Amino acid sequence: MTVDALKMAIENHVRVAFEYAGHHRVVVPMALGRDGSGDWQLRGLQVAGGSSSGSLGANVPKLWKLAGMSNVVPLGERFEIPQQYRRGDVSMSYIEAQL
Repeated sequence: MTVDALKMAIENHVRVAFEYAGHHRVVVPMALGRDGSGDWQLRGLQVAGGSSSGSLGANVPKLWKLAGMSNVVPLGERFEIPQQYRRGDVSMSYIEAQL
């Protein structure tokens, strides 16, 4: 279900919220795929919420493993494609969805 929700959020350009490593995050999802080990991952730009580092990452897209996510919710808040985004994420051996 998480894969489907994230794929739909990417296709419809809507932000998502989820819990990860004990922090609530709001993210502009950019790409969804699998790494070389076959684990699902999400590339996105965190725009609100917390993180272990205490910052949003200075507008640098981050990578999250889906196995560590919980309470994934599409927010319905539309976004424009961020200028930081590049198609063909090299961290993913398979891409299911991308902007």
